Amino acid sequence: MRELRACEFRKERPIPEDAGGRHEIVCQAANFTRLAVKGEDTSFMERICGRCPIPDAIANDRWACLFLRPVKMLDEGDETAYFACRWFYRIQRHGQPTDLTFCRGCPHWFPRPPLEMIQGHHEETEAIRRFIKEGPPPRWKRRWETPPTLPWWRRLLTWLVTL
Repeated sequence: MRELRACEFRKERPIPEDAGGRHEIVCQAANFTRLAVKGEDTSFMERICGRCPIPDAIANDRWACLFLRPVKMLDEGDETAYFACRWFYRIQRHGQPTDLTFCRGCPHWFPRPPLEMIQGHHEETEAIRRFIKEGPPPRWKRRWETPPTLPWWRRLLTWLVTL
């Protein structure tokens, strides 16, 4: 196995269903996708991690931000890494940034602490991944795309009656 760059998103953990005590190496930015099993073939991990821009971007202390959510897509041969902002990713589904150029003037920039200190990081990353793949959740679409069936005052009366 060749030496890979250090990455705070690469994590080793026990395989839950394995009684033999084996460990897997997963990518947290790719929704805990298994990259390799410790002690076995690591060619997939070397290929994916060797080309990934996330470790270099996070190591750049000047631009890595608390609100930065790196998302790695490993679906159907797609190996794209997105650098979404937790505040602004909903602005557009397609065209999420693939580098940190959008961060270089953000008024909300805050230095990035270690990954373990960022609460809710994995949940937000998964929400961003779903947004990139599927678009806004159905409740958003319903509110903006379908007209209400009843006037607002009738809905209010209906709601008051059900209290």
